[in-house]
Amino acid sequence: MSNKRIKVTCAILMFSFLICLAIFDPQKNQANIFKCISISASITIFTSILYFNVLWKIKPFKDLHKDMLVINGKWISTITLKDETSQIIDIKINQTFDNITVHIKGPDFTAKSIASTFVQYPDKLLLYFIYQTKENRKSTTHTPHIGTMKLQCSEKTLKGVYYNDLKESSDITMIKVEKEEKEEEN
Repeated sequence: MSNKRIKVTCAILMFSFLICLAIFDPQKNQANIFKCISISASITIFTSILYFNVLWKIKPFKDLHKDMLVINGKWISTITLKDETSQIIDIKINQTFDNITVHIKGPDFTAKSIASTFVQYPDKLLLYFIYQTKENRKSTTHTPHIGTMKLQCSEKTLKGVYYNDLKESSDITMIKVEKEEKEEEN
């Protein structure tokens, strides 16, 4: 569990416990202290699940975590292979408060991140992740491998470099795919 997660969980617990103490005055009845403990624990569990999966991404909570960027969604990129050919790849990023999973799909491979983290520098936010590829069943050219990406993050682009254990490396730019707006039928 990350330090941020612990701090937020403790804040939720303390806040809910104080509210329960105000509602169920333990000086009137000692059994009320146990009500406060059980109710605040339940509130903390429910609120933590909601906060760490959804609420942290929206205002005003998003403003509390300026060192984190919401990069959930679909991205697209073109990579240059060692034989100087290019491939278009699709990227899907699933993100919660303290977990980032990156799925990459190319014409002859799929990949999934096995570790990832944000690192905040004074002038930029970087996403580092390690991924492992698997070849598609139809592929005859892809060699499964492990690689690393280092990406500078913004809301619309992820730009950086990738390296892998096949001794390949290249610059990469991922572009956020905007949600397709449905046209209204007249």
